[in-house]
Amino acid sequence: MKSIVIVEDEKLVLLGIESLFEQNSRYKIVGSFSRADQALRSIDHLNPDIILTDIKMPGMDGLEFIKRLQEGGNRAKIVVLSCLEDFSIVSAAFKLGAVDYILKHELDAIELFKTLDGLSLEEGGVEEKPHTVSSRPDWAELHRFSNRLKNDARLALHSTNPIVYRMIFKKKYSEDHVPLKSGVDIFWCLRFVHRLLDNFEVGQVYHEESEGLVLVLDGSNENQEQRKQFFSHLTRELKQYINSPVIILRCPEATSLTIEAQWNQLLNVERHLFYVDSTRVETINNHLQQSVEAQLPPPIWLLQPEQLPLWHSGLKAYFEAVRVAQIDPSNLCMTLIVYWHQIEQLLHSLFSSATVTHPPLFNYLKDFDDFNQLVAWYTAELPRRTAHIHDLQGHSRKIMQMKLYLHEHYAGHISLQFMAELLNLNSNYLCELFKKESGVGYVEYLNTIRINKAKSLLLESDATVEAISSQVGFTSASHFSRIFKKMVGQTISDFRATSTPNQNIEYEN
Repeated sequence: MKSIVIVEDEKLVLLGIESLFEQNSRYKIVGSFSRADQALRSIDHLNPDIILTDIKMPGMDGLEFIKRLQEGGNRAKIVVLSCLEDFSIVSAAFKLGAVDYILKHELDAIELFKTLDGLSLEEGGVEEKPHTVSSRPDWAELHRFSNRLKNDARLALHSTNPIVYRMIFKKKYSEDHVPLKSGVDIFWCLRFVHRLLDNFEVGQVYHEESEGLVLVLDGSNENQEQRKQFFSHLTRELKQYINSPVIILRCPEATSLTIEAQWNQLLNVERHLFYVDSTRVETINNHLQQSVEAQLPPPIWLLQPEQLPLWHSGLKAYFEAVRVAQIDPSNLCMTLIVYWHQIEQLLHSLFSSATVTHPPLFNYLKDFDDFNQLVAWYTAELPRRTAHIHDLQGHSRKIMQMKLYLHEHYAGHISLQFMAELLNLNSNYLCELFKKESGVGYVEYLNTIRINKAKSLLLESDATVEAISSQVGFTSASHFSRIFKKMVGQTISDFRATSTPNQNIEYEN
């Protein structure tokens, strides 16, 4: 006979639990308490095999109670009584040493004794060491999917048409869309889904390291309604418990594939997962990646107050095209990094120093596992980091306007006199002011813009020197060639022969 201590502050619940033991000769209640501190004072004397405890109680709560039990060396098995909203608290209880849980709203004799009968007790009702989180691997190893698959273990009992589902927990994000390191307790979820599957009798659940949980369900037509009810119940409770999406994926035509073949397909779904942002059951889509027709808006629009609405709408259109095409997340990240660097290079040209500071961008962006979160962060972060430009006043603002104009219209004939009239300033004064603010003269600054653009065109196209010279604003190819060699240190032909596209873009390690 196993001895039981019950700790529950609600009198009616306590009486209800006690009544469940009256007709069961395998268990004996040796103590019932409405306060954890009272139970703690008596626990050594009572020496129970199992402690059944609530979590939320006045005074000493269940977590503190479990912690004090472990510190005192108590070896009883601890089973937690929880409510639906106690997910994070129960997870903490497991880390402190609890071995199982029972939902109060499902508490009946069948559920109670199925849980208690499943607890392994050595002779005398004690084990050799406290039940900490490290005592769970034996149970977990029994449910490791790859081990069972490798050893040809029966993964789908009583099913001739098994369907494999991969259950993936996406990351949690802060209010400003930054990925958080804290995640979901997989072992708590494993037990939770295991309990639910027992109720519906439609299959088994396993876990696979970082791959999440694996469900192997009976795919027969007779069980179709049971599967539907199971997933309806599962997704509803996951939405209530976990404040991040849980995606449950299956293969198309799953019943015609072996379990191993289904699993292999479900391992290569990162692109699909990236674009799913809510808890639901999904069939993976193996369609070929489409091209993205929309283009990112010109970086210069971000720095011009009057063009900022156009920049936002252009970026929104680009991301919508990406969503439709579902391009590979790593390719999207590289595109966004290049675009970020284009803005940095523009700012460097405007201020003679890079002013968009950030952590190593690739390492940062690759942490995102959700398209919507990435879009929200990127769309807000770039304007935030360049907002100071819009706050420039006086002469600094005029020089900034002048530089932005040159970056947009470098291919035309832009004299200093023309710019002076545009800004309503004296040309001589503007010449001095520009050099003071920029550190270089007007002609040198304009030539730098033109030569940098020419370098890109020389590497990205087979256009002639004459054509490129005209495209970037020089009136003659010979003059263009002289300026190019002076500023780059190479002739145009040598530059084309020794350089590669994007060689000036720095990627973080």
